[in-house]
Amino acid sequence: MFDLIINLGTKKFLTPYITKNSIFAYNMQYHDDFILLQFNQPLRLTMASCWHQIAASQNFLNSSKFYLIYLNLNQDNQKLLISQTNLLPQNVNFYQRDNLRQLLLLTEDAQVLTSVADILHLTITQLNAAVTHYQVAKDD
Repeated sequence: MFDLIINLGTKKFLTPYITKNSIFAYNMQYHDDFILLQFNQPLRLTMASCWHQIAASQNFLNSSKFYLIYLNLNQDNQKLLISQTNLLPQNVNFYQRDNLRQLLLLTEDAQVLTSVADILHLTITQLNAAVTHYQVAKDD
């Protein structure tokens, strides 16, 4: 069992897998691209991206919009960021990929990369990061 399982796909494909412990959202830039975030559940789809939680926010997802941020950092920067999670904003959920190569931030704070860059003594442009903005999908 993983703390977070991420599946990407179409609405039609992902809808059967929605549970009470999941968040179903669409990409704000490409409205036909959907994401299913499943928390503390067994793996049901083989092409899933699996993550272990490093730090959790009690205030995550107070709104219907959030950012999913992939960080591809070298091993030293990963260790530094993980050791300094207390310096991240309080509304961030922080995960490490099962293969230990990537980090993931789930947050409502669009400025979180500024905090990450400050912790690592880098500029935002030096971060190897991908940011996607999501809107929680309404039930049909």
